[in-house]
Amino acid sequence: MDGLLTEVKTVTHDRDLSLSIAKERPVHGIERHEAISKADTDADSTSADYILTVLKSKPDRAGLSDVLNVLDPSNKYVTPKVFDIRVPSPTTAQILNVLGTITVPDHWASLNARSKGSTSEDNKLRAALLRCFSSVCGISCLVTQLRSLIATARSSSQQGKASGSQIQIRDLLTILSALLKPKDLILRIYMDIETLYSNATQQQLAWREFLSSIAASKVLSATAEALTLAGDFDGLSTILWIGDGAQYTSWLGTNICHMVSKLDLDNQDAWKAVASLTGRALSLGYTGTLHSSYTIPNANFL
Repeated sequence: MDGLLTEVKTVTHDRDLSLSIAKERPVHGIERHEAISKADTDADSTSADYILTVLKSKPDRAGLSDVLNVLDPSNKYVTPKVFDIRVPSPTTAQILNVLGTITVPDHWASLNARSKGSTSEDNKLRAALLRCFSSVCGISCLVTQLRSLIATARSSSQQGKASGSQIQIRDLLTILSALLKPKDLILRIYMDIETLYSNATQQQLAWREFLSSIAASKVLSATAEALTLAGDFDGLSTILWIGDGAQYTSWLGTNICHMVSKLDLDNQDAWKAVASLTGRALSLGYTGTLHSSYTIPNANFL
């Protein structure tokens, strides 16, 4: 994570053809990717329709790399022309949902840094996927999907179905842990909000939504419950902090400290944002832990 619109015409030639071919081709990833590429030779690879078509076709690593290269907010050379993955919209919601429900189950285990034999290319793809979720709407999407999987796991009477939900729960927990872990996450989200939203009202609404997820127990309560269903697995000990109230509050405190250290003293809006963040963090009930984190340079989750 550390190493976290000019309007144009969108061309969607042969969209129906690309969809039908993607369904009819064999399940092999390379063949699927080739089918889409041939069918959409004239299509805009940065369009939402094209991106959704590729992602829903369960692409191989090469196909996924091409799509993430477009979606990745850090890539300033190739970007979608009519949407930004970090800004809430029906298009963004669809893409994030497909990333969470199809791409993550298919690719996260092999991309995760702890997987044996992972390459530098794997690590780049992993980082790009995480950056796609590094936003107000991205984090909210992950929490919503986690809640859905929790409900499925608790209500399922079939062992196989419950086991499948458990694997997906583990994936989302490790993604959330990796996504939230950096001490500069909250500052980066705040800076993105300032850049991406055109007026103060939109910025305030986005910040409030972010705080309701990150500092008002939505993330903490969802991850804490999910951990009770995840079972034991390799790497569990490294993500337990995300569902532990004291450790999670310590993480919040460290992020608050980092944000304060980087703000311009004259930026009144930013200081108001810090005040609202701190107030929400205190509402979690770990006042002593939050205060202590202001003076401890390295919390145990780092």
